[in-house]
Amino acid sequence: LSHLDLMKLLERAIRRSDLPVVYSGEFSPRMKLSVAWPLSVGMSSLGEYADITLNKYVFPDQVGKVLDHVLPAGCKIVETKLIGLQEKALTVQVKEAKWRVTVLNEDGSVAEIQELTLPSGPVKNTRVQDMFAKTAKIERMELVLG
Repeated sequence: LSHLDLMKLLERAIRRSDLPVVYSGEFSPRMKLSVAWPLSVGMSSLGEYADITLNKYVFPDQVGKVLDHVLPAGCKIVETKLIGLQEKALTVQVKEAKWRVTVLNEDGSVAEIQELTLPSGPVKNTRVQDMFAKTAKIERMELVLG
């Protein structure tokens, strides 16, 4: 899924779940939802972090159960956690990302598999997808929060 598709998927699941989510007070209200360090187009991930702001207390494990019930097959809430309103946003907390890159030969066979860790944000204007051939399969394995 692209980042925008993931955001739409989460928004729809939250609406279907009837969770008491907070909306911005703007002319066109938006759900208080953010995803930490969105994926680039064409990349896959083993898991994403998201913040949802609710206007009343709901047990974290209940949030996960309710969302799992309305998410499509193949999408699953792995863990839910209560965070304080004073904590930094997830996008600020991401310290680094761990990647698995499968480089393919011209015939489609696997040439090598590399695992690398990059700090959050661009590294000297280099993105992980710019470091490898377009045929490489790039998968984000983990975001590390600091």
